[in-house]
Amino acid sequence: MADVVAEIEDLKALPSSQHWFCPRTSDDDASVYFDEDNLNPVPQETETQEKARHAKVEEARQLKKKVLQACQILAFDGETAVQLGATLKSLLKLQLQRCTVCVREYHRGRQELKHDLEAQYDANVVASFMQVFDQMNTERIAAGLDSATHTLLDLAPQERSIASLPQEEMYALFESMHCTAFLKDESLLQQHFDKPFRLVQTRKKITLPEYTPALTSFLFSQNKERSAWALRGWTKFKRPITGIEFDWTVRDTLNAAIGRVVPVNIDREFLPIFWEGAKVIIEKLDKTLITHHLRALDMDIYKLALDHFQLLFDGYGNIVSSFTSLLKKSPGDVWEALAAVPPQAVVEQILNSPSIESPMMTTEEDKPLQLETLLEWIDPFVQSIKPANLAPACRAVLQQLMSRLQSEKYSRYAQTVCWHKGLQVMNTTMEIMNQTSAGSATVADLLELVRVHVMTILENLHSFKDSPAHSRETELGLDVVRNALSLDCHSLASIRDAILQQKSLGFDLNVSSLAIWKAAVRSIKPGDISLASAILIGTSRLILLEPLAPKESANAPKHAESWNNGFERASTYITELFERLQDFDPKELQSLMISPGASQSLFYAVFSGHAEIQQSAATVIKSMGSQDSRREAVKYLMENFFVVTLRSIASTLRGVARSHMFSPCRTVLKLGRDVLDCLCSTQDGILRSRKLNMEEVQATENTWQALWSVIGCMFRYTEQWSLAGHDKNMMIEFCRDAMDFADYAFNQYSVIAGALRDANSASGDNKTSQE
Repeated sequence: MADVVAEIEDLKALPSSQHWFCPRTSDDDASVYFDEDNLNPVPQETETQEKARHAKVEEARQLKKKVLQACQILAFDGETAVQLGATLKSLLKLQLQRCTVCVREYHRGRQELKHDLEAQYDANVVASFMQVFDQMNTERIAAGLDSATHTLLDLAPQERSIASLPQEEMYALFESMHCTAFLKDESLLQQHFDKPFRLVQTRKKITLPEYTPALTSFLFSQNKERSAWALRGWTKFKRPITGIEFDWTVRDTLNAAIGRVVPVNIDREFLPIFWEGAKVIIEKLDKTLITHHLRALDMDIYKLALDHFQLLFDGYGNIVSSFTSLLKKSPGDVWEALAAVPPQAVVEQILNSPSIESPMMTTEEDKPLQLETLLEWIDPFVQSIKPANLAPACRAVLQQLMSRLQSEKYSRYAQTVCWHKGLQVMNTTMEIMNQTSAGSATVADLLELVRVHVMTILENLHSFKDSPAHSRETELGLDVVRNALSLDCHSLASIRDAILQQKSLGFDLNVSSLAIWKAAVRSIKPGDISLASAILIGTSRLILLEPLAPKESANAPKHAESWNNGFERASTYITELFERLQDFDPKELQSLMISPGASQSLFYAVFSGHAEIQQSAATVIKSMGSQDSRREAVKYLMENFFVVTLRSIASTLRGVARSHMFSPCRTVLKLGRDVLDCLCSTQDGILRSRKLNMEEVQATENTWQALWSVIGCMFRYTEQWSLAGHDKNMMIEFCRDAMDFADYAFNQYSVIAGALRDANSASGDNKTSQE
C-alpha cells in the first residue's frame, strides 16, 4: 500500500493545470499530440519536432500508468485508504472534465490496468478489483447524467443542446460513450443515459469527432433510438477506422455480438441486428484491418456468414452486403478463411438460402425488392477466384441462375435478373481467362458451359433485336458470343505456341467448343449486323494465324495435326460468316466501319493468309461500295471512311508484323500495293488531291510506319520460314515479290511525305515526318 500512497501523493503535487492523460499542460493548450489524432501528416513538422511530440506522448502515457496504478487504493480498507480513495476520485473527476483526449485515454487504459494486474495477482482477485474500478466510473458518470437530465428538463425544448449543459454534465455524457463498463450495463443505460441522450438531441443530433465504444455498442443495441444514432454516426465518417480505434472501440463488442449468434447458441431475435451492425463496420475496414484485425477476432466471421446463409431471417441482404465488401476489399483473406470450402459450395450455400426464396417469388411489391443487390456478391466472387478454379465455380453459379432460378415458381422479374446475371458471369469469367494463361482444358470446360445456353442466347438475340426494353439482354448476349469465340481463339493460339515451343500439352486437343462457332454463324440472318460484328471481333485473333508448317509439326505430329484440323474447321466458319454477309444490304455492311473493333477485324480478314477467308472478306468490302474490284473497294472505303480505314489497316499490318506468320505476309504483298496505289497513284491517288487534317495525318503516318514494320518482318523471318518446310519455289517467288514491293513502297515516299508536309504547314506545324 505504501507504493500506492506515494503515487497518490505525487499526483496531488502536480500542477493543477496539468492534464493527467495527455501531454497538454493547461486548458488553453489546443495542441494535437497523438498520431491517431493526426491522421494526415503534420504540416511543416520537422523530424526533431516529431521526436519531441512523441516524447511528450510517452511522458503522458507514463503519467497515465501512474494514475491507474494509484487506483489500486480502492482495493484497501481502513480510514486512510478510504480518505485517499476519496481524494483520488475527486482528482479524477476534475481531470476527466479537462479534454476529450483525456477521457479517451483514461478509459482506454482500463485494459492496460487489467493486463498489468493480472501479471501480479490471481485472476479472481483482479476481476473483483476491476468491478470496484468500474463501479467508481459508472457512479461518477451516472451522477453527471442525472444532473444533465434535470438541467435539460428545466430548459425549453428549443434551448436543449450540448452547449446548454455545464461542463461537468457535458463531460459525463461524453465519458459515458467511452466507458465500456457503463455501455455493457443495460440497466444503467435505461436508468441514467437514455433520457438525457434523447433530450440533448431535441434540436440537433450529436456527432462525434472520432470512433468511440458507444458507436459500436449501440450498433448492436435493441434500443432503436441508440442503434439509429450509431448507424448515423458510422455512416457520417468519411475515413476508415484505424487499427488502434478498431481494437479499442470494436473488437470486444464485436466478439461479444458474434458470441450471441454462433450456430450452437443463436439468438434469433438478435440475428438481424447483428448483421446490420457487422455490415456497417465492414464497410469502414480496409484490407490491412481485415487481414490483421477482423481475422484476429475470437470467431471466424467468414464461416459464420456461410452458416447464417442457411437460415431464414430478415438480414439476408446485410449478409450479402458484408460478404460482398469482404470479397472486394480482401479476397485473399476470404479464401484463406474458407480454405476447406470449395467455391462451388459457397455458391450453393448462398443461392440455396431459404431467405432468398421469398423475394424471388414475390410478384407484388410492398417495397422495392432490389434483387440485383441480393446478387451483387457474385461479380467480386468470380473475380476473386484463380483462373484454374473458375470453371467449376462458374458452373455452380450458372446452374443456379440460369437453370434452378428460371423455374416458373419464381417471378418473371426474378428470372430476368438471374438470367442477366448469368450472362454477366459468363462474360466476366471469359474475360478473366482471356487476360490470363488459363489451360486449354479449363477453357474447354468453360466453353462447354456456354455451349449449353448458346442456342437460347441466340434465339433471344433475334427475338429482342428491335426491343429497347431488352437492350441490356441483347448487349450481354452479344458479349457472350464475342467473348466465347475470342476465348476459343486465344486457346488455339496458345496451343499453337506450345507446339512450336515443344511444350508438353498433357492432353488431347479439344475442339468441341466449335459448336458455338457453328451455332453463332448459322444463326445470322440479313439484318443481324450486330451479331455478325460480335462474331467478327471475337474471331479476329485467329484470322492472322496460319496452319503449322511441315517442320513445325515434326516435334508433336499428333497435336499439330489436331491443331491444323481445328484451325481449318474454325476458318471454314469464318468463311461462312463472310459468305452470309455478302447477302446484306451495302448500307448495313457499312455500319461495320463505324465500330473500330469490327472494322479492324474486317481488315484482319482482308489481309488473312487463308485464301477462302481473304477472298470472301474481299467480296464483302466490294459489296460495301458496290465495287467490282478489290482495289476500287479499298479506295471507296478510304474516300468515305478515311481515318477508320487507315487505322484498321495500320492495326492489321502491325498484327501481321507481331505474329510474323508467313501466309499473311504473302497477302500483304498483294493488298499492300492496292493500299499504296489508292493513296499515291498519279491518276487518282487520294493524297494527291485530299487536304489532310491532323487526325488524318496521324492515321496516314501510322499506316506508313506499320507497312514498313511488315516489310522489315519479311526480311527478318524469310530464312526461318524457309527452314519451316515451305515450298522452295514459293519461297523464291516470295523473296522476289518482297524486294519488288519494298522498292515500290519506297518510291511512294515522296507522295506520302509531301501530303504530310502540306498538312503540317497548313496547321502551322513545320515539322515533317521522315519515317
